Amino acid sequence: MDSDLKTNLDNEATREKLNLSALVNQILQSYTSWGRYERMLGLIAVPKEFLREVFGALSKAQAEAIATRLGESLGREEVTVMFRQATPEAFLKWMELRSSRFEAYEHKKEGNRHFFMVRHDVDLNFSHFLYTFLSAALPIPLSGKLDLVSISSSSVTVALEA
Repeated sequence: MDSDLKTNLDNEATREKLNLSALVNQILQSYTSWGRYERMLGLIAVPKEFLREVFGALSKAQAEAIATRLGESLGREEVTVMFRQATPEAFLKWMELRSSRFEAYEHKKEGNRHFFMVRHDVDLNFSHFLYTFLSAALPIPLSGKLDLVSISSSSVTVALEA
C-alpha cells in the first residue's frame, strides 16, 4: 500500500475512532454496494443545501414531472446496467442500494410486501420527487405499483408487493 494512502487511512481511522481494518472494511462495503456504480452511471454528489434550493424553487407538479421523465429513463437504465435485467428481484436490489445512499433508510419485509423508508432531510418536494422517480423506474414485468405509505419534508416511505 502506498505510504501516503496508509497515512491518510490511519488518520481517518483515528478520527472515526476505528481500527484500520474496520475502516477499510467500511470503505470496501461502500464500494461493493453502490460506490462502484456511481462513476459508471455518471452520478455526482451534491450538497443537501443545493437540493433544498433547487427543489424549493420547483412546484410539486414540476418536481413530479421531472421525476417521471428521469425515472422512466435513468431509473430503469440504472436497474438494467447494474443487474443486466429488469426483473422484480433486480428492482428490489436496486431499491436497497439506492436507499442505502441516504443518511438513514430501512428496508422491512412483511410477507410479500417490502417497505422502504428513506430519510433525506431535504424538503417535501424532494419527497414527492423521490416517490415519483421510484414509481416511474418500476420495471414493466413487476406486477402492482409502488404505494406511498407516508411522506414528509424529511422522509418518504413506500411499499411494494414482490
